[in-house]
Amino acid sequence: MPIKTFEIAASGDDGHCYIGGSGFSTAWDSMVLGNYSGNGFHNYFRFLNVTIPAKATIIDAFIRFTSYNTMSSSGVANNLYFEDADNPTQPASGTDLNARPLTDAVAWNDPAAWTDGSTYDSPDLTDILQDVIDRAGWQSGNAVTGHGIDNGSPSGSLRSPSSHDYSPAEAAELHVEYSTGEQTALEDISLDLAAYYQKQEDLASFLRAHDGVEFRDLLSQLAAFLQTTEDLPVELSAYYEELKDLGVYLETWATQYKDLAGDFDAKGQSIESLMSRFETAKSKYKNLATFLSVTDGITLKSLAAFLSVTDGSVLNNLGLYLKAVQSVPAFRSITAQRVSSVVHEVS
Repeated sequence: MPIKTFEIAASGDDGHCYIGGSGFSTAWDSMVLGNYSGNGFHNYFRFLNVTIPAKATIIDAFIRFTSYNTMSSSGVANNLYFEDADNPTQPASGTDLNARPLTDAVAWNDPAAWTDGSTYDSPDLTDILQDVIDRAGWQSGNAVTGHGIDNGSPSGSLRSPSSHDYSPAEAAELHVEYSTGEQTALEDISLDLAAYYQKQEDLASFLRAHDGVEFRDLLSQLAAFLQTTEDLPVELSAYYEELKDLGVYLETWATQYKDLAGDFDAKGQSIESLMSRFETAKSKYKNLATFLSVTDGITLKSLAAFLSVTDGSVLNNLGLYLKAVQSVPAFRSITAQRVSSVVHEVS
């Protein structure tokens, strides 16, 4: 997220007057946040060339002041605002200053004691700066003016920030952190990619840990079964056409079978032995879809559906499944003569 600091550029870009409008000045060495000699003050701080894009989201905003002297009076009460304008100009008089439209107020009451030359930050001004940036006429590079107005401080209760006239280096600064829609979208993409590649690494780790096998070359694996990467989407759409998100399906299936390698180990088998069985069978049945169409013309669209029919049981022998299908009258005459040969082939 960009973090920027905007400064006061000229003598006329900070100043004050009494709340009633008299006593306007841009030449004092200090500003008056509070009440001086029985008079409450209205201060302004104008920041030029505020390069924040229109409709940006303000993450953080505050004004940083440098103390002109050491002050510890109690009861100080001020309200802080931004000028509710697209590109405010320098005030020409106290009457002009008091007539400026303002955002909602942010209270700043009972600040801690200030020490000469130290810096102090205002309360959070994020929401009221957002109101300015969201204006229809706001453009990057416009000016922003902050206002600090006494709100009932007792006489002599104040804090005195340095002005531009006293020292440009000690004049008030506007600090802003913001984001744009484009940045948010890029961050979302980065998060998505990070999650995707983490899942890939998890899969590789699983394969290495359980069988010492990692599929480094998908093309060669597919070629071994007379398939290509172009065939893979077709095969997936044929068997999982109702699944919009294969990842969701796999995660659901994994909740029932968290350790496939463990199931094979329990039967004295391994994933490698399963691959060997497929290698043996492929000479006659190069494609599971072809095999299913030859046997009964039915394509199993979801392994999850098949498992739910069998109550989640792990079948030890494909012959048991075929015998279960054989017992259904609608399929008995079609499959009876094929069961023994299929079982022999798989075994």
